[in-house]
Amino acid sequence: MNPLMDNPWIPAACLAVALVAVFTDLRSRRIPNWITFPGMAAGLVIHFTAAGWTGLGLSVCGLFLAPSVLSLTHAGKGLGMGDIKMAAALGAILGPPMGALAMLLSAVCGGLLAVAYILKEFGFFRFGHAEPEVAESETEKQPIGKMTIPFGLALAMGAVLT
Repeated sequence: MNPLMDNPWIPAACLAVALVAVFTDLRSRRIPNWITFPGMAAGLVIHFTAAGWTGLGLSVCGLFLAPSVLSLTHAGKGLGMGDIKMAAALGAILGPPMGALAMLLSAVCGGLLAVAYILKEFGFFRFGHAEPEVAESETEKQPIGKMTIPFGLALAMGAVLT
């Protein structure tokens, strides 16, 4: 039996790191180091205390594998360093197989978020409260190629779905 699968600290740490990252990413479009580095350390400590050196090795593998998978799904473009470090933290917490799966799910969730943001930008639906009517000449639409999404939300969704 794998002692890591029954460890309640893994989902707790994953959820805590993901929620704080979502909040900061939605608010400021940044995922700061004070979230990612403690998340990495938490993953390493949780795995080491649960399974010794083997657990630590798995956590280190997840720490490197998750951002690698995420970078491959994005062809190395469009990700900020906060996103990469957040992927590393989630990989350290979840371990290699679950971390890789979380990153694949994050890529899918990110694509869905991008579609939602494009639809919102072009007025197909509105998030939150209704906005006042503004003449078309007063609004400036962002070109699709220049749009960004808070990818921390997609990372959190992928981690939670895992």
